[in-house]
Amino acid sequence: MVKYRTRIEIMADILRLAAADGGVKKTYIMYEANLSHKLLNEYLDWLLKEDMLSVEKESKRNSYRKTAYGSKVELRIIEYLRDEEKVRQNIEDLKEERKALEREYGLQVK
Repeated sequence: MVKYRTRIEIMADILRLAAADGGVKKTYIMYEANLSHKLLNEYLDWLLKEDMLSVEKESKRNSYRKTAYGSKVELRIIEYLRDEEKVRQNIEDLKEERKALEREYGLQVK
């Protein structure tokens, strides 16, 4: 089964790739984050508008860099995703516990 990334996971990927100490090119982000050109542009435009990324004009190509605000948002997203994974794991553990109760005691827990 293919797991699609959420918008927040895609944002985290882009912010992770756009290091604060030196910019990265759009092509690098596109390939490393596994995004189409169209989707990448939508995310970059939004992240620039929200001041999470900055752009530096270098010759013919732009270089993208994470802002201090972008770094702060990235950390919050990472914490959120970590907590979300813990909750998912707890739910899976509870489902297994329920199955064990049903098997062991012939219960039909609703």
